[in-house]
Amino acid sequence: MSNAFCTTAFHEASHVIVAQRLGLAVHSVSIRALNSERGRPLGGATVIRWDLLLGKREDRQLCRDAMTAAYAGIAWESLASGRTFDEVFPDCPSDSDAVADIRRRFNERSAFPTDEDSRQTSTNARDGACAMVVEHKNDIERFAWFLCFKRDLSETQIDSWFGRAGITRAALAFFGRTGCQFERFLGTKEN
Repeated sequence: MSNAFCTTAFHEASHVIVAQRLGLAVHSVSIRALNSERGRPLGGATVIRWDLLLGKREDRQLCRDAMTAAYAGIAWESLASGRTFDEVFPDCPSDSDAVADIRRRFNERSAFPTDEDSRQTSTNARDGACAMVVEHKNDIERFAWFLCFKRDLSETQIDSWFGRAGITRAALAFFGRTGCQFERFLGTKEN
């Protein structure tokens, strides 16, 4: 397995793990060979269906969560390479496009009274992604290796990877936000 292949798997795994921890539905994830003029021999795609929560979660929080999941791949590459987030950002145009699209959608919904509010939400999301990637590094690594072998995963397959005792995305988000130790709740970690 090539280094670029593994890098792509870890990048996409970061999106998946962070999205799941935030209670966002991940529709699919894949890694494949591409012909790229940017010089990256592989590409990946993670489809996060944050839009399913429109009207069910407060707009600013949902926007921040969606941006956090979109920034997660950049955060992983920053952590893994030792480069700053801002140094990695230009290397990940699809992630920056996703954040811009999320911001545009929420601006259309009048979620932000000012551009400064929108920028601050984006900054908070970036910082949140960096913190979550560090916090969930082990899960990202495990999921990345799983993705290396499967290459394409549907929502059902992703949910089944997380299927620990039938716990839902909502429960994952609840435990993540309340500071409870999820592993202790499941009985998979000693007190």
